[in-house]
Amino acid sequence: MGKILIVDDDVKTAEAVAKALVSVGHNCAVQGGGDSALEFARRERPDLVVLDVMLPRMSGFELCRSIRRDSNLYMTPIVIVSGMNSEEEVAHGLGQGADDYITKPFEMAVLLQRVEALLRAQTNSTHVDAITSLADGEGTRRELQRRISAGESFGLVYAEMMNLRTFIRKAGNDGREKAMRHMARALQQCGRDFKQGEFFVGHMGAGHFLCIIPKEKATTYCRRVRETWINHLGTLYGVLGQSVPDPSMREKDGMPLDIMLYETARENGDMVSAQGMMEVLSHIRNNHTGDAKGGIHLDRRSSEPPPPPPSI
Repeated sequence: MGKILIVDDDVKTAEAVAKALVSVGHNCAVQGGGDSALEFARRERPDLVVLDVMLPRMSGFELCRSIRRDSNLYMTPIVIVSGMNSEEEVAHGLGQGADDYITKPFEMAVLLQRVEALLRAQTNSTHVDAITSLADGEGTRRELQRRISAGESFGLVYAEMMNLRTFIRKAGNDGREKAMRHMARALQQCGRDFKQGEFFVGHMGAGHFLCIIPKEKATTYCRRVRETWINHLGTLYGVLGQSVPDPSMREKDGMPLDIMLYETARENGDMVSAQGMMEVLSHIRNNHTGDAKGGIHLDRRSSEPPPPPPSI
């Protein structure tokens, strides 16, 4: 059973949705305007929000962004229900931070299924990764969206562990988990001098991590992370009773674990979504898919030159 806020100025639609949700055990509240809905959400902390786009005084998109930049509400699941059904509108709605988008007219059973799925996911997840104790992928995506919705300027760094599959073949799952925790500690250690609230690191799964940092310090941070990783690589292999492989003996021993770092940034005022920023990082990554060694790669719009690569 969840506490659900329905935001729609169409009384008949709001009542029908509320009746359907109550019939399966949820508690519902209805607000007809975006501004009053935001005040209600801040006061009552709903478990999920169902909202229309065309609202008086504050649009559904604006309400969605306001929820995502509120430090107490930004994890709240949001379902947009709207008659605006073009692909562009759906993409725009999801880009504002909505978890789902249902176009009108819709089957009530579909809405109930989507709501139940989001509530289950929210209930069953602490948004903390069990291996690294960092925010998990969903928690990381929501933090990124919160900062975008708040209009912050920041650097975004994607860190990927290289040659992980080769490493796991020798080190096993226990070694894989140790390597991920080692990576998490390196990322956190290199961000320890940032001011409170400036730095965030999350684990997206497997050997993939995402860091949010002050944009003017992003490249320096990347350099520090890779140097820290290389300097402590012997410790990791030593814990596992192994020596660091010689890259020149690639076919016999495999390449050593390395890291690749990809960097982009958001300037204050940029009209960019969380998905858009991830796509930029993905594009940079795809340009270096065949690389066997790690390194640091910048969004080409970055004005700071990349640092010289440390040797491994």
